[in-house]
Amino acid sequence: MAAERAAEILAMGSEDAGRVAQTIDRDDSVPWLGPIATPGQWSDAVVAARQVTIAAARQGRTITYGELRVAAYKATGMKVGHNQYADLAMAVNSGDDGCLLSAIILEKGSGEPGGGFLPYARDQGFDEPVATLQRRVHEHFRDAPVT
Repeated sequence: MAAERAAEILAMGSEDAGRVAQTIDRDDSVPWLGPIATPGQWSDAVVAARQVTIAAARQGRTITYGELRVAAYKATGMKVGHNQYADLAMAVNSGDDGCLLSAIILEKGSGEPGGGFLPYARDQGFDEPVATLQRRVHEHFRDAPVT
């Protein structure tokens, strides 16, 4: 099920995912998701966001925050608050990866990681240019066994 959901989201592309995410954001009937207010659902959202990010990495591509937001919504039925985008993106990382998976999550408008990414990367011991970090992610997940 998770693989199908990730494939569906990636097939949308960043433009359509961004439109879907905006529609979800405007829907007042959809509850807000957050690590403190809804910890169980937040955990499900992180798993879904990690799965879709890994699927993108295996394809050698990047994804947007919109695609992460759609993944979170499809996993939980809840929307990610604007102040939680970066938290969700950073939560996809795992020390076991040996690379910074969130390096391939980009802002749609700029095509770059969010403003807090480089300080976060440095704090985690990754002090290379973004392109190098992205290449490491693609290489790692292209060659990693599917779990």
